[in-house]
Amino acid sequence: MMGVLAAWTTLVLGFAAPPEECKKSYIVVGAGGAGNPMAYGLAKAGCKVTVVEKGPDDDWTGPFFGVDGAYPLWVWELSWVAAQNFMHYEIASSFWSVDTWEVPRAGNANLNTCGTYCPDGPVQGTEADALKSWTYAANIVGGNTAHNLGFWLRGDCSLYEMFGPEWGCAATTKSFEEMEAMYAAVSATSYGDMLNAEKSGYLTQADKAAMDGLEATGFVKVPGRMVGAKGYKHSYGATEWTSAAIGSTWFPGEPARITTGKVFIDPIRGMKDFTLITRAWAEKLLFSGSDTVSGVEYTDMTSMEKKQIYADEVILTLGGLLSAQLMLVSGIGPKAELEALGIPVVHDLPVGTTYQNHVWAPGMYCKKPETVVALEPGKSTDTFKIYPGLSSIETPFPKSNGNVFAAGLSSVAENEGVADYAIAVMNNLLGGPLDAMVDCSPLAQAGYGEYSSGSMVVVGIMQSKSRGTLKIKSASMHDDPIYDPNFLSHPDDLTVITEGFAALRAALSPERGFVELAPQPGNEVPFTKAAAGTFWHDSSTTPIGLVVDEELKVYGMKGLRVADTSVQVMMTNTPTSPVAQLTGYHGSKIVLKEAF
Repeated sequence: MMGVLAAWTTLVLGFAAPPEECKKSYIVVGAGGAGNPMAYGLAKAGCKVTVVEKGPDDDWTGPFFGVDGAYPLWVWELSWVAAQNFMHYEIASSFWSVDTWEVPRAGNANLNTCGTYCPDGPVQGTEADALKSWTYAANIVGGNTAHNLGFWLRGDCSLYEMFGPEWGCAATTKSFEEMEAMYAAVSATSYGDMLNAEKSGYLTQADKAAMDGLEATGFVKVPGRMVGAKGYKHSYGATEWTSAAIGSTWFPGEPARITTGKVFIDPIRGMKDFTLITRAWAEKLLFSGSDTVSGVEYTDMTSMEKKQIYADEVILTLGGLLSAQLMLVSGIGPKAELEALGIPVVHDLPVGTTYQNHVWAPGMYCKKPETVVALEPGKSTDTFKIYPGLSSIETPFPKSNGNVFAAGLSSVAENEGVADYAIAVMNNLLGGPLDAMVDCSPLAQAGYGEYSSGSMVVVGIMQSKSRGTLKIKSASMHDDPIYDPNFLSHPDDLTVITEGFAALRAALSPERGFVELAPQPGNEVPFTKAAAGTFWHDSSTTPIGLVVDEELKVYGMKGLRVADTSVQVMMTNTPTSPVAQLTGYHGSKIVLKEAF
């Protein structure tokens, strides 16, 4: 017992090597947002850890418009745009849902979807896909942190308390603080912290006007990472990110972004008991007896050989869709559904029955071009290439990101006191990737010709009451999962987003230099039905209390845990990247209590 306590103490103090030897071996399936911090915690404690990743290592470079090595994977400004519009299928998978939208999305016909290493190339979207949603999974060390927006918010810790006693506010806050310190250590900011819009001098006059409007309408300013945290029903702050490295360069001559690979995998690469297997497509869980998982079968995507690896425990960290899919194809899930597909049932559990996601809708405002200037001229010294590898054009602002983030509480909030809608204000659009989406020219005819600069905002439902499902087509991981997000099916979700737009409208008023283009008052519901999208925050397909326990162990099974966004009981009111990292990092502490 004393050895366990000693190991726990050193772990909490920064994962220093414990005084006793770790007696267990682990396979972590997925080197993304959750898998990398999980692997870090286990490896730092001296355990034998093997990480299996579907895609390549993070030294991958690929072609971009015919230029070798120019794919903007590592550039904060363009990486997420490239992921969505110029997807490279060696490092990406995307999946169509079943029909879920009430109003067709004409733009779906322009999208390409395809699983990793698809033999016949990408599949073009069609008119038949107009009512579908789509989701995205990055297959590379770092996962979606290689090209997400990287917003870092802790969320309301009372939602983590739903996980169980091991997930109390004090414990999870400490884990957040430790991870934030790790990001700060590699961010190379002049102020020794994660990237902060205000500290870095990215705020513009328009951002200041938006903040003033939020303050005047009842929102309280808090540090960016605390927006929507416990006790803050209506709060706003200058956005903080993990995804940009100021002064750090992984690839010579290009700006860099910080991923979970850089923060959690790089420090453990040289450890003798750590192994990273890339280009390894997990196919099935391997069993010893009827109730014990002993390993993983995977396909080596270089040689196309089937291989097997074994360990004391397997920890799934593939995200809200694929962790559940791997369980289902292996025979762990709803008995009737598995039997209908001819899959031998290992254990009957409600895997995939409580899918959740965040839904967002864009708002469009116009303002005067002179408002897109620095609030503190000369403070911002960092620049970002707009077209890395192709152009020397640079900008002192991260144009496509929101510098101001806010969270509020609607009248239909399910969890009392937990902010259930979010607002991101993106003012730095002049010449940026989103500029063309906000056409302010119609205002000229209405007498607002001087308001020619676009301002895009996003209003999101962070505590959706709609529930969807995740099922499988066959016993193969090479068949896309069948997922039904069931978006906007609960009427309260439309109330939440309507109230979010109302709060935004009050803050971004004409008196503060903003003119609303869309949605117009009273038109929020039809506008949302026609324009809403998903944040790719697939979650809650193996929730604690139904499929896994508070220690992340799968009920009725030995040697198997899930440690990613799949385990959320009620989706937290924050982007899922911090939640995934918390689940992996804090989860490793819980796993390690049995490792010595």
